[in-house]
Amino acid sequence: MATDNLFPECYVDYEAKRQQKLMSIDKSPDRFQAIEKRDNSTVFSTDALKAMFYGKYQTNWKGIERMKGCTEITIYEELLWDLKPKTLIEIGSYKGGSALWLADMMTCFNLSGHMYSLDKDHTYLDPKAVAPNLTFIQGDVFEIEKSLTPEILEKFPHPWLIMEDAHFNLLNVLNYFHRFMLTGDYFIVEDTNHKIPSKMGVLYIVCYIGYGIVWH
Repeated sequence: MATDNLFPECYVDYEAKRQQKLMSIDKSPDRFQAIEKRDNSTVFSTDALKAMFYGKYQTNWKGIERMKGCTEITIYEELLWDLKPKTLIEIGSYKGGSALWLADMMTCFNLSGHMYSLDKDHTYLDPKAVAPNLTFIQGDVFEIEKSLTPEILEKFPHPWLIMEDAHFNLLNVLNYFHRFMLTGDYFIVEDTNHKIPSKMGVLYIVCYIGYGIVWH
């Protein structure tokens, strides 16, 4: 059976255009943008966003609540492959499903990075959230310098992928990590409001500090 006609011509044309667009985005000076320059719009309706935000609480990984929506899952997987982080830090562990999923994705991609997840209370941590490249740290974000000390952070290899999903003491947490981050590291602030998705208060805080945002 011939393989040169395996895909219809329309798909071959689409794939060529897709690759061209990806290359242009990657090389574009606008790939990294200040938040105030971002077009704060979406193709999704408010009702669709609400449904998606509710749906994120129904997602699991290996039977453990992951609390990641369909768009977040796709973006994280793409980012892991592109960035190939050596250190992942999650602020806010809850049951550990998100941290376990990210650690497993690193293994799936044959990446050698290590996943660290910090939370003040490990009461809800699922005992099944275990992986060789995953470490849970008990610590308070109001005293984050005591759990992730400067000495510890200075030893963590780059690039970093930091995910803030606790929403406490955010400004100080951002400023603290900023002291140790290098060009190419990522800091993600997760904030979704299933009742009022148009409220983007966290983005204003990030903008105030001066972080950029990535078109991905």
